[in-house]
Amino acid sequence: MTGVNPTFSNSITGTKLMGEVRDLKGIAGKLNKESDALQEILSTANKKLAELNLGLDVWCNYRHQLLCEAGRHAWMLGYTKVHDGGWCIAVKEIEIREEEEGSWDTECEEEPISLLKAPRSVRIAAAEALSDLIDALKAEAESGVRAIEKAREIADKL
Repeated sequence: MTGVNPTFSNSITGTKLMGEVRDLKGIAGKLNKESDALQEILSTANKKLAELNLGLDVWCNYRHQLLCEAGRHAWMLGYTKVHDGGWCIAVKEIEIREEEEGSWDTECEEEPISLLKAPRSVRIAAAEALSDLIDALKAEAESGVRAIEKAREIADKL
């Protein structure tokens, strides 16, 4: 068989590769440390939101997109009740399909899961959108209050 020898025949290439692996090891260590810190941040945020007893199912426009052979998949960030753990910051995977005339449609493929259980890349991307989620929760709560106040006014007039 001719071609590439799987052993390092060139010590310069091997030395360079080992240096790159060593650099990656340092970055991986920092990533692991920061990822652990992010888990703590998300756990704390979940606890604080649970204490508010909002009970509102809210999804924001954040999408961490993944391309695949079958189409385009994305993760949506929200606050919802998941089947295995109560109310929490969650994500759900959706499929994005192109419809007629360049419009897009989405379809949820899976049940939402806690963001704490999502793949690391999704947790990291979602961290940037947490303030958007809080804004969406606030807007939904304010809308709920207005609707209840309006219902009270109508009931009082009966």
